[in-house]
Amino acid sequence: MRKKLVGFDPKMKKWRDDIFGFGFGAGAEARVAAGIPSPRGRVPKTAPAVPAEYFGRSLRALWARGWKYGYAIGTPDSRDGKKRIRKRELTWKRDLNKRGPLRVKSAYLVGRWRTARGEYAKVWNLAGNGALTGRVTKSTSVIADAKGTWKVEDDCLVFDYKDDFYGGEMGAPYEVRSVIMAVTRNQLVVATGETARVRYSRTSRHS
Repeated sequence: MRKKLVGFDPKMKKWRDDIFGFGFGAGAEARVAAGIPSPRGRVPKTAPAVPAEYFGRSLRALWARGWKYGYAIGTPDSRDGKKRIRKRELTWKRDLNKRGPLRVKSAYLVGRWRTARGEYAKVWNLAGNGALTGRVTKSTSVIADAKGTWKVEDDCLVFDYKDDFYGGEMGAPYEVRSVIMAVTRNQLVVATGETARVRYSRTSRHS
């Protein structure tokens, strides 16, 4: 079964790691409401009913997992913390509305794309047949290789890793969905979170 624990969910219009965070906060608040102010360190086997706003098996399971870990080890968000979260959500919605629909076609992204930050670099090869290969390096050392498939869907760049590139069960497929914020012939900007942006440049095979 393909795992969908991170990335953007187009139906909910939310980031999956945020959904885990919402469940985590709810679990921490539930423990305190039950008269247990300090984290217990033990993860409960069950979670309460998932709020109706989260639909689909994977999202409901993600919220429930967050709730159980929040109940075990979490600390409820402060009032100021909740204000910051709300401000971040509003900023994200504004950025998305400002971008508007792009309707990017997959053929436009075929090629080799590179991004770097400090000593770290990522290179993705997006083939016209939907095949994906990639490599992450630190200076001259290879940290990880990746392979799988890719596509453009709902103005999102979707990577399906065959080898569970981001960790977890070995061999389990893993989907990562990033929102395309801007694209030109030689530049690509994607959002990997409400406040995270990654800028790629098109490169040659030998660069």
